[in-house]
Amino acid sequence: MLLLLILLSILSLWMVWKFFTSWVWWLLGILIVINLFSWIAGLFNPLVGLMNDNLWIGLSILALAVAFTINVTPPLFGKPTLLKQWRARTHRKH
Repeated sequence: MLLLLILLSILSLWMVWKFFTSWVWWLLGILIVINLFSWIAGLFNPLVGLMNDNLWIGLSILALAVAFTINVTPPLFGKPTLLKQWRARTHRKH
C-alpha cells in the first residue's frame, strides 16, 4: 500500500509538471481524498496497521509536490512565481 501511495504521489507530481492546468488540481484533490479514505479504513481494520502513517506520508508528498510546482515551475518557463504575481497585484501604488 505504501508503494501504491508513493507511485500515486509521483504520478501526481509528473502530471502537475507536465500539464499544469486546472484539472490537475482536481486530480490532486481526489488523491488526497483517496488517501483520507484509506487512512479511515486503516483505523477500523487491524490487519492494516501502517495506513495511519501513510496518510501523513502521502499528504506530505502531495504538499511538497504542490509547493515545488508553485515555486519552481513558473521560473523555468520565464514567468514570475504566484507569490510575485500576488505581490505585484496587491502592492500597486494607487
